[in-house]
Amino acid sequence: MTQDTMDTHIRLLVDKFDIPYNQAKDLINLEGSYEKAISYMHNIYMNPPTTQDAHYQDQNLDRAITEIVNNYKAPIAHPVSGYDADLEKALMASIQDSNTQAQKSDNESNSPLREEGMPVGLKNVGNTCYANSLLQAYFNIPLLRKEILSAPILQISSDDTQEVAQSKTFFRELQDLFCHMEIGNKKWVDPSKLLRSIIDSSGRNNIGSQEDVGEFMDLFHEWMSNSLKLIRDENQDDIMKELFTIESVDILEATEENGDSVSMENDTQHSFLIIDIEDGDIYSGLDNSFCDEVEWNTPNNFPTIAKKTTWLRHLPPVIMMQEQRIRYNTATGAFKTNTEVNFPKDIDMARYKEENKELILNQRIEINALKEELKSIESDINQLENFRVSRKCFNINHQGKGIICI
Repeated sequence: MTQDTMDTHIRLLVDKFDIPYNQAKDLINLEGSYEKAISYMHNIYMNPPTTQDAHYQDQNLDRAITEIVNNYKAPIAHPVSGYDADLEKALMASIQDSNTQAQKSDNESNSPLREEGMPVGLKNVGNTCYANSLLQAYFNIPLLRKEILSAPILQISSDDTQEVAQSKTFFRELQDLFCHMEIGNKKWVDPSKLLRSIIDSSGRNNIGSQEDVGEFMDLFHEWMSNSLKLIRDENQDDIMKELFTIESVDILEATEENGDSVSMENDTQHSFLIIDIEDGDIYSGLDNSFCDEVEWNTPNNFPTIAKKTTWLRHLPPVIMMQEQRIRYNTATGAFKTNTEVNFPKDIDMARYKEENKELILNQRIEINALKEELKSIESDINQLENFRVSRKCFNINHQGKGIICI
């Protein structure tokens, strides 16, 4: 191997894995060749010894991540403990001084090194906390993460329609982001490129404009489904629907103007549940969501208030819940509630399934009766605790000559 070839290989290792020049040189000498050095680095960084997750043992996923790393020329390194500012500056200077044409991405600069065992964070780039939270949630769903990282990298061609090109761009940016979150050594990464690739049906990008988190979830699911159609076989099911779609039935019950009872059923599908929590209890929030009163025009077009109950027919592996934080007061307008919500380790959804409808309805009648009895008891206790005896005077004989006061 000539000195020029050796120098080129060293700089390729420096750029690829974000390691010092001398360390790259020693690694090539130790392993005997550039190819073996690359294999050694991938073996370490694809299988970190501190990681317990089973997905690191999946060889197909390892190869997919390797391909992503190679395609984007992204410096990937093992998470290190602590943050040495001088070391970070030295590494940056080493890369900047190299003669290679590889450019560092947004995710490799201005971010300190993360501590060992800690996950990679996402930078808030302006009212994007809701989007970042959801991206972290999606990343931590093993099946979805594997689907994204093991998919082939979509190459954009001149024959692609605008819609196809946009879907490919979105998915490439998502793969790049998840790749850095999976094996990157930075404390946080910048999701700006991915967020900029998400546009709505009108062609606008509203990420960062304080939009509703539910709107972002629907938009993200739509982009994911469109992108995966370019990869998956036509006969394969949509993984987003498999993972998130909730099937339910809404039952409306009311009376017509003449007093006749009337009801209507509507089959519905949702990718998440909206829960209205007032007292911090998750079940109270679910009860409020599944039992409500709504305005409704009956089949005879009579405007009235109907009782609406929702019953679940199919629950997916992952249930996304959106807490209704914004409320409305007729006097002050909209306001945000900061009620603390307690999420138990296990949430029993059987009480909301259609197959248990009759049993649950009978139990609700009993529970409502007990609640009313409890309110009555609490009212009596409150009256007793606040009871006061007034001072009164009484005559002790009919002539009025004796008086006693209590």
